[in-house]
Amino acid sequence: MRLLKHVTTLSADSFFKKYRLLKSKTANDADDETFDKIQERNNAEVKNLQSYKELKHTVQRMLREDKEKQLNDKLMCEELQKANAKGDMRKLFQQVRSLTSTFKPKLHCVESAERETDKIAERWREYCEDLYKDKDTS
Repeated sequence: MRLLKHVTTLSADSFFKKYRLLKSKTANDADDETFDKIQERNNAEVKNLQSYKELKHTVQRMLREDKEKQLNDKLMCEELQKANAKGDMRKLFQQVRSLTSTFKPKLHCVESAERETDKIAERWREYCEDLYKDKDTS
């Protein structure tokens, strides 16, 4: 009974890890060799930082190459043409966005622990006064 439970757990873990990886954004661009490298990188020990960094760079390079292969593949163009011919604008624009979009990280401003609203309001007041001040009278 324990053996059955152990085998079932192992197979489910391996399946769901691959399933999660397949659902990720890189799944569209990566091939099996790249998936293997991704798994190897994920399993790399944090203690051995140098090997992890090397694997990270290798995976990034392989993903870039795989994406380039996919873009150069004629299937992408055919899919775009089919979507355009059918009038499926949603699919067409999604594919165009996936081809042309670039990574834009979200910017989070660090706020001070104390709210300095009085200083900010004073500075805005000075700024607005300077805008409307007559240059000839100063």
